Amino acid sequence: MRHPALHLLCLLAAISTTVHAQKPTSGFYGDHSLQLVTAPDGSFTASFYDETGNGNFTCAFLLHGDGHPSAHGVYKVVTWWPYTDLDGTGPDEVVRGTITASPKGLTLQLPKSAHGGCMNVNRDLDEGGPIDLNRDNERDLDQNHTASPAPTTWQSLRVVKTSRVPLRPRPDPTLINRPYIVRGDVVIVTDTQGQWLHVLYYANIGGKTFTGWLEKSDLLPIHTP
Repeated sequence: MRHPALHLLCLLAAISTTVHAQKPTSGFYGDHSLQLVTAPDGSFTASFYDETGNGNFTCAFLLHGDGHPSAHGVYKVVTWWPYTDLDGTGPDEVVRGTITASPKGLTLQLPKSAHGGCMNVNRDLDEGGPIDLNRDNERDLDQNHTASPAPTTWQSLRVVKTSRVPLRPRPDPTLINRPYIVRGDVVIVTDTQGQWLHVLYYANIGGKTFTGWLEKSDLLPIHTP
């Protein structure tokens, strides 16, 4: 017969481990290779992008976790890329993995050869090993040389579905001679005005940050497969 006091101690230890699990928080990680946005319910959505050869080889996918860790503080995640919704090509390469959060950042692990292209870019990730993504603490300057919106203002991620769309300084469709982004680029929504969204875009090629307004119709909401 198991001693009641021992059973209680084991139960309390398990609860304590879960309660004190580090939570992923909104921000850039791994030298901006991963951008993550948390929702009020604790769930999170992220975009991973890494490249070599000035963009000739890329490793890119979206990621979602429900925000409920295991007793050991591990979060199950699903990763994919929305080929079907963007251009109808498919499949979306749906792969499941894990994320662990720590004071320094995140540790991401996926099965071996999870996403095409990663073999030429991030060998550790492609071989199924865990990769550490330290949190990037500095806020970038945007195209106007002002600090980009703080992660606490980040609302969601969206994927650009229009072939080419300008980032406007205000919600005005007549302003077209502006920096532009293209289909497949991922943006962070920081504000909403009717059918307009204020977004933050980090250009991996060049390492520059841009902000501006886009219409909702130019963006693809992220739906977890």
